[in-house]
Amino acid sequence: MGKDIGNGELQTLEERTGIPECSTKTKAAPAFEEVLDAIGSRGKFQTRLNIVFVCFASCFDLMSVNMFYLAMQTPDHWCYVPGRELSNLSVEEWKNLTIPREGASFSKCLMYNQSDVTDFGGSREPVKCQHGWEYDDTWFSLTVTSQMNWVCDNRQAVNDVFFYSQIIGVALGLLFGYIGDMYGRRPQQLLCLSAHVVSRVLVVLAPHVLPLFILAASLVSAATGPMVESVLSVGVELTDIKHRTVINCYGSCSMAAGVMLAGLVSWALPNWNYSIPFAALSCFALFFFFSWFPESPRWLACRGRDQEALAVVRRIAATNGSTVPPFALQVIQTVGKSKTDRRGFLSIFSSFNLVRNTTLLIIASSVHMLAIYSLVIAVSRLSVNPFLGIVAQGAAKLPAHFMVNYFAARFGRRWPSVGSALLAALASLLIFCLLTE
Repeated sequence: MGKDIGNGELQTLEERTGIPECSTKTKAAPAFEEVLDAIGSRGKFQTRLNIVFVCFASCFDLMSVNMFYLAMQTPDHWCYVPGRELSNLSVEEWKNLTIPREGASFSKCLMYNQSDVTDFGGSREPVKCQHGWEYDDTWFSLTVTSQMNWVCDNRQAVNDVFFYSQIIGVALGLLFGYIGDMYGRRPQQLLCLSAHVVSRVLVVLAPHVLPLFILAASLVSAATGPMVESVLSVGVELTDIKHRTVINCYGSCSMAAGVMLAGLVSWALPNWNYSIPFAALSCFALFFFFSWFPESPRWLACRGRDQEALAVVRRIAATNGSTVPPFALQVIQTVGKSKTDRRGFLSIFSSFNLVRNTTLLIIASSVHMLAIYSLVIAVSRLSVNPFLGIVAQGAAKLPAHFMVNYFAARFGRRWPSVGSALLAALASLLIFCLLTE
């Protein structure tokens, strides 16, 4: 009788709530992660994808960015006054005779009104540089600034390059992101790699054409973020859930290595006409391995391209030496049906939460970039080896990335992010005080 009463109660519950009995014999529909487990989520396919793109592509991406900032450094400079080659005076002695002082240092933009070493009886009235400039080549044999003489009355050109390249880069970055959403991660990665190569070739060939130089510089400003994001999105998607934080850690550490590599390569090649082409060649080398970069199966499924997504799954299985499970196509179709498609930039404003989160991400990213690249841009003003300064900055990121990823995996994403922001603020304040003193 108890059994009959139980069944009656169950029947009443189902009729009242519409919720069926949770039976241990009922098996949930397979998920995409189960397909990954069957075809291999950490096999040969993922290994070479992570090594070439998550590691090397992320490294070269940040290397290219930082090498350009180093190429835009303004070395110490002073007016060139002809005549020293006719004398036995050192550079310092000649500057004492021909360059007025401004406080404890020599003027960068003024010289005494004399043309050569025999005219010391003439006027000692300071005038603007008449014969160009000389540059301190202790660290940089040639930069964009010293080659183009973007100093003194022309120093605004450097600010224009940084300002307008970032503004144009923001607009192009939105376009690159839109291309990734509309046409896939693989075309996006191809576009970003091409932008790096084309940009670094153009900046070397066209520094005399300032608008073209700015446009070329903006290509990398636009491609930096989408390039890393497309790599990590595919790398994380094709890895099992337990090891996705590890993939993010690989990408973060590779970017730190890129900062270090930028300092080391620029130190070995202090002439920007050699260091920037090295960045272009490094990014170009990735084209030889581009066949290893797949399209996102989830993105293909969301676009209704089930057979193409299944082809990618089969390719991963073949590379890993496994077989595709029979339920793979069913899972792909389920993924496609479960995703709501939001297209276009206006989709950002489709809900209050999306607007709020997007705004917070923009602010956080802007502060992050400002904190990082302010030191890179101002590195030539420090009385130390600027290349070692960049290497040290990249080296400091390595333990920081490991710590953040460790705490994120252990305690979640929220509080480690807050703690990272607070530590960055304290570090920036400390650095500001040290530079001021």
